[in-house]
Amino acid sequence: MHGDTSTVVAHAFTEINNSITNHTSSAITVSWRVIDHNLPQSWKLYSGFGICDNITCYDTSILAGVTRVMDTIGGGQQSIFKLQINGASQNVTPTTSGPIYITSELSDGSTTDTVTFIVHKWGTSIGKVSSTAKEDVTLYPNPAYGEVNVTFSKDMGVKNVAIYNLVGKQISNYRVITNSAKLDLEKIPSGIYFLRLIDSNGRIVATRRFTHQ
Repeated sequence: MHGDTSTVVAHAFTEINNSITNHTSSAITVSWRVIDHNLPQSWKLYSGFGICDNITCYDTSILAGVTRVMDTIGGGQQSIFKLQINGASQNVTPTTSGPIYITSELSDGSTTDTVTFIVHKWGTSIGKVSSTAKEDVTLYPNPAYGEVNVTFSKDMGVKNVAIYNLVGKQISNYRVITNSAKLDLEKIPSGIYFLRLIDSNGRIVATRRFTHQ
């Protein structure tokens, strides 16, 4: 079983597809639940939202973390798993402060994986960016399961992203060339950590705390 991360910029009604693949030769039954999200209240108060499996689509009540079970997925087969969202809704407040994300945990009883849907909703026009945009950092999911994602403003000049434990010991360090990074946590023990964003001069320009479970 394998899931992944899907990203979209939503300007109208959009389906974000992320099929679940059964890599075994035997049929499996997959259960799933939402484990983390930062969906603002303004995005919940309208029709057009849904997380869909191969049985049906569920409205925002699914965000409470209730477990659902898919129909059986045959050996070597794929099954639908997608997010529906209406970026054109008048009730949706445009945002440039970072992505909206929804992370679900899926399990076939022996293997557990996560799927993250990431949605950017931009206004039709964007004015001048104030200096506060330099602190534009989003870390997700939190708590993290196996990996953690971070996005940040290009204005921050971030060149490295480092993970530190609670006593200040550096656990890992990643070189970045874009304004986002996906960090592998598989070899890092469960616990509370700090993510530090570092510029080309070695200065820490932002710090975020997260939990690895």
